[in-house]
Amino acid sequence: MKSGEERIIAWNNTVIRSETGTVIGTFSSGEEITVRKVTEAGREKLIKSKLPQQIYSDMRTLQEDQGFGGAVEAGRRICELAF
Repeated sequence: MKSGEERIIAWNNTVIRSETGTVIGTFSSGEEITVRKVTEAGREKLIKSKLPQQIYSDMRTLQEDQGFGGAVEAGRRICELAF
């Protein structure tokens, strides 16, 4: 890449064999996944830093407001925040 930026590539490699099973070549293809990896890293950082406090706060509020049944709603809220 001419800009000098580092890119992350997901490689897939396949061995090509003859009818007798002898290796006669390989096929490799790559998919540039830099943006996906950066997004995943950001999501993980959010989950590890801010999300636990938000989940705890939501669960406490739901438990106080709805009693034990709030645990089900808390699980739904966790999924909404995480994804």
